[in-house]
Amino acid sequence: MSKLKIGLLVIILLFSYCSQRDLSTPSSRLVGHWMRICEITQEDVQKEIELYRLLGDTLSEPLLQVGVYETHYFFDKLSSDGIGSLISVDDERVFHNKYQILAELPNAEELKIRIITGDSSSRIETYFIDVDGIIFIRKIPPLFDGDIETIDTLSYVDNKTEP
Repeated sequence: MSKLKIGLLVIILLFSYCSQRDLSTPSSRLVGHWMRICEITQEDVQKEIELYRLLGDTLSEPLLQVGVYETHYFFDKLSSDGIGSLISVDDERVFHNKYQILAELPNAEELKIRIITGDSSSRIETYFIDVDGIIFIRKIPPLFDGDIETIDTLSYVDNKTEP
């Protein structure tokens, strides 16, 4: 084999090795572009109206609309201060947030994350990221009295860390 072919082969192998995703820990698997698909049914809209009624408020028009919606999440690597960028994009809006790892068992699948929103408020979420880094389940505790815990499933899309 010629030196040129060997050189090209080495470059290709190095490139593929460097571009591989780090799946060694839950926090390394989190980095990249994730997507959540949510289907809103007429039943969901009715539940929303009922919830507002129970809270003593009325809706002139439901906030939820029947349909299938995608939300994209872009997790960047943590910086030296332990904070990472999280950009979420839905059909109409872009949210710039930050995240911080609060707890992680490196050989497990669970992460405790603090999400820091643009207005500096925060919430704690729990993520379960499978070892192959394809799916993660997100648990969000109730945000207000009378609310329920939210559980979402997200799918890995690619290694992009911004839209």
